[in-house]
Amino acid sequence: MAQAPAIDSIRTSRDTALSALNDAFNTIGREVARTTKLGPYLDRLTDRYDALGDEREAILTAATDAALALPEVVAAAAILADLASQMNTTAAELPKATDLLIKSATVLSLGQQFVDTIATAQKA
Repeated sequence: MAQAPAIDSIRTSRDTALSALNDAFNTIGREVARTTKLGPYLDRLTDRYDALGDEREAILTAATDAALALPEVVAAAAILADLASQMNTTAAELPKATDLLIKSATVLSLGQQFVDTIATAQKA
């Protein structure tokens, strides 16, 4: 699966952008803390501080959305949803099961498939 570089690129770009935003956010935050006089300057600093915080959230969301839209992630999500549904159905049968070991083994097996699917998607 050739999409791993795309995920790595998204992660690297996100981290670079967040680092810059964090630097600006922290610098403005320190200036807000040092500013003791109410007025337009403090108001602008506070507005900028809030805007930087909002932009951090926007970048995190955008990077996550971009990574989640990649084909291998979409395929893995569909498999995970199916496995989780099967696990839930089988686990719900446990109280009425005549052979708890077989039913619980099925849940365990599906759980292992779930973990394997995640591991495979991470290698992609």
